[in-house]
Amino acid sequence: MRRLRAAALTAVLALAFGAVTAPASPAAFRYIRSFGSGNGMQSGPGQLNAPRSIGFARSSGDLLVSDNGNNRIQEFRPTGAFRLLFGSAGSGNGKFNGPYGLGVNGAGDIYVADSSNARVQEFGPNRAFIRAFGTFTGTPTDLAVAPGGDVYVADGSFIRHFTANGSPLASFGGPGSGDGQFNSIVTGLGVGPDGHVYAGDYSGARVEEFTGAGVFVRSLANSGQAAVMGPNGIAVSRTGEIFVTDNGHERAIELRPDGSFVRAFGTAEPGKLDNPAELSLDCAGNVYVIDLDVGRVREYGNPKAPLPPCRPDVKGFKISPKKVPAGQKATFQYRLNEDATVRIKIAGVGSLPAQQGHAGANAQSFKKVHGKTLAAGKYRATIVAKANGLKSKKRRLKFRVI
Repeated sequence: MRRLRAAALTAVLALAFGAVTAPASPAAFRYIRSFGSGNGMQSGPGQLNAPRSIGFARSSGDLLVSDNGNNRIQEFRPTGAFRLLFGSAGSGNGKFNGPYGLGVNGAGDIYVADSSNARVQEFGPNRAFIRAFGTFTGTPTDLAVAPGGDVYVADGSFIRHFTANGSPLASFGGPGSGDGQFNSIVTGLGVGPDGHVYAGDYSGARVEEFTGAGVFVRSLANSGQAAVMGPNGIAVSRTGEIFVTDNGHERAIELRPDGSFVRAFGTAEPGKLDNPAELSLDCAGNVYVIDLDVGRVREYGNPKAPLPPCRPDVKGFKISPKKVPAGQKATFQYRLNEDATVRIKIAGVGSLPAQQGHAGANAQSFKKVHGKTLAAGKYRATIVAKANGLKSKKRRLKFRVI
């Protein structure tokens, strides 16, 4: 806290973005491994110098880390092994001057807050430069990508809201100690499954929640066991659990969606945190925390959980109404564990148009299939989801047209 509080007052802090997933059970939650090597000031492949933010490559499950001190992005396998790096010092396309916040959207595009170049850069899943965007009054730091693709960027005490292609939408926040304001600068950004934005107020010792449009909702992490001193990174799970790095107490905490305390971690060896900054979650529910001074990323969770990328899963497949009047609209409903492309096929008839489903509840309605109304009779539907190059198990249901 003593190091980063001083940094906060000089407007240079660690970042966060909102990757989302379900948390590990309390019984399974423990330190797993570290990513990166060296003493936090090295420049070789796999060595990190002042890492700032974390994201995940959709197709491979690789861990992406903004390596601020080395002006590059490094990529690690889910096992922790170094894979590749991209970017170098400079101001041209694809170059960085202090990369901070990092986020990945559902299509695998990578967004990086290029702080000292005062811009956000977007890269494709193949790491090729797409565009730069943003006008900032200060230094863009923390960054989070919403489930729908919008991008939120911390700019001093303000949060700037952009579309996925970089068009500005709105700004909210501002200096102050009131609801929806920040005492110094925004430190940590995360977006929940409902699109709500969570932002750390470092000097205000709280986390603030906003709607996606920037309307203040509440303050949390500011009392009891959940009280933080210097929130420095925020991530929200797919079921709404909120994870916060508490720099002043040298720990990370988990809160339920209602803000009540679940647990603290990173407080003891192995995996003790010294200077916790940004954090994120993978598709298996494990939590990754940047330990700034040692230049490493610490992983916590369930060591028996599958390594990313995770196979998509479909649950709760049903149709409403159960008996479909001929020519009337019916709706298939289902839940996904992560974003995936979904195809529903009706045996003997054909498939509905492929749909990009999101983590959580989804629905797809139809009146006709390939332009034809279903005749009265019994039918069987099959649903399959595909993500990360993997397919889900097939789920089936029977329904009747009357």
